[in-house]
Amino acid sequence: MENTTHPNKPDTIPYALTPKELLEYIASYTPQMMPVRVIGKLVRKNGYFRLVDTENFEISVENIKDLSLVGSIVEVSGFLKIHNYQAGGLFPRIYAKEIKCLELSESDQIALQESYLETEIREICRKKTYLGFRSYLKKVVLNRINSETYRGPILTIGIIHGKRAQTHLDFERAFTQHTSQIHDYVKLQRFETTLSSDEELSSTLEKAASRCDLLVIVRGGGDVEELSRIGGVQTLNTILGLGKPVYLAIGHTLDKNTGLLSLVADDSFPTPSIAGTEIAETLLDTIFLSFSGKDREKIYKLEHELKGLQEKYDQLKKRESVYIFAIVILLIVLILLYLQ
Repeated sequence: MENTTHPNKPDTIPYALTPKELLEYIASYTPQMMPVRVIGKLVRKNGYFRLVDTENFEISVENIKDLSLVGSIVEVSGFLKIHNYQAGGLFPRIYAKEIKCLELSESDQIALQESYLETEIREICRKKTYLGFRSYLKKVVLNRINSETYRGPILTIGIIHGKRAQTHLDFERAFTQHTSQIHDYVKLQRFETTLSSDEELSSTLEKAASRCDLLVIVRGGGDVEELSRIGGVQTLNTILGLGKPVYLAIGHTLDKNTGLLSLVADDSFPTPSIAGTEIAETLLDTIFLSFSGKDREKIYKLEHELKGLQEKYDQLKKRESVYIFAIVILLIVLILLYLQ
């Protein structure tokens, strides 16, 4: 029988061996520093690097310097080393000289996909016509005021907010505080959704766009990772195809940490309250500008008269308080005199 394993290795062992002697025998006939190439998933267990195959067989690897490859499918080129431990057992190890990444880890694949997606989104956004809230409001409101056939609210605003969240109230309070005199002409609609669900947020945006003139996504602040989970690829594509402006009002986020969503949004506000205030003020200015020159002069005159009447009313209130106080003092004096 021809020996193909080792030129000096006998086919049989003519005497009995202890387990230790057998392990030493096997190790002595295994080529040391034999060049090998091994493919597997690079993992780290208890501080040691290992290559694991699809059947969960694994082998230790030394000389790993690029920690970013952990979790990836790699091809390791190096040398096989066999260690015979005194406690018993043979432990093969690979001394890595070169590592080639064949398949990225899941996290790296996601990061790469996001990078490609960001590049694609940026390219699409170059062709997108952004609808800034000031120019858009003026266009829509003036067209409807001057239209003889349009019936309904001058503007309908859709507020997209998370479930069990209260941030939409910040927007509404700020908005109504500035628009009380035209409250009947503006409609606010709430749309509750799960902001972290790409499919649900996308569906909510489509529903809101069919009923409203503009949409505002409101949310409280948070860390970078949490805020980056708002929406996803489907949401981005939906916003790009809505034909209605979408504005972001993410609480206390001045560092653009909402990721790709901020690229496709038509405008952004630091907080929901600021969004409500700025949209309301622009709306009022637009309505005021829609009047003719003579009408504006009348409005200025009426505002001036109203201010004068308010000042007179305040003065009368002060005088009334003084009169009431004087009468109370006089009554007290008369009662004291009577008791004496």
